[in-house]
Formats: sequence, C-alpha cells, structure tokens
Amino acid sequence: MGLFRKNAPANAGGLTRGQALSFVPVKNSAVTEERLDAGGLRLTYPVTVRPAFSEVLRRVGIWDGRPSKKVIELDAMGGATWELVDGKRSVREVAAAFAARFRLDGREAEVAVSSFLRNLGRRGLVGFQAPGSGEGA
Repeated sequence: MGLFRKNAPANAGGLTRGQALSFVPVKNSAVTEERLDAGGLRLTYPVTVRPAFSEVLRRVGIWDGRPSKKVIELDAMGGATWELVDGKRSVREVAAAFAARFRLDGREAEVAVSSFLRNLGRRGLVGFQAPGSGEGA
C-alpha cells in the first residue's frame, strides 16, 4: 500500500530517440523570413490569444481583435538550421547536414538541432510529420 508511486521511465508512452529523429520538420507557411546583415534571420509569425484572455484585453482596450505577431531573431547557426528544414529531410538528416557545415560531432549536432526544433515547434513555427506520412498528411 505505498502512498507514492514510482516515477515512470522517461520514454513511457513517448518516442524513442531514434523514432523522434526520424520525424520530418515542416515550416509553418504563415511564418515570414527576413535575412539580417549579420547572417541571421528574423522570423515573424502570428500568435493566437486565448478566448478568455482576449475578452479581458478587449474590455481594457489593449487589443483590437487583429491577429498579433511575434518576432524571433536567429543567429547564423539558427538561421542555417531553419534553412535546412525543407519538409523532406528528417531531424536526423538536418542534424547531419548541420554537423557537416559547422564541423561538429554528430551526437552533439543531434542534441542541439533537436532541441532547437522542439523550441520552434512549441512556438508554432514548425510542425513534425511522421516518417512515411508524405506531403498531404
């Protein structure tokens, strides 16, 4: 009769590392790109406001109902990673190309690229297609 349950393994119900690296990142078509002088990129993307929060903002007079936009600036390495995302290459292939371009260890590149793409995914800048799902899925 334990009061505390053991923590589940890290990948319980999730993906293995190999499965996660086989997904294909796809850019959000609503994102606009602007090249910066320093070699980076400026990405502008729409954000949605939650309905309850939007009503509060509207009543206070802060928001007029138009879609909001956010801007993120990527350095040269982030910009290079963004450009490698073409909707055809898997995360593993993007990481391998990134490693070759910046002369990094393959494992180090996989960790950096997958973390970067995960953060872009949380912001809605990229989505991920399951391997073999093709373009219309």
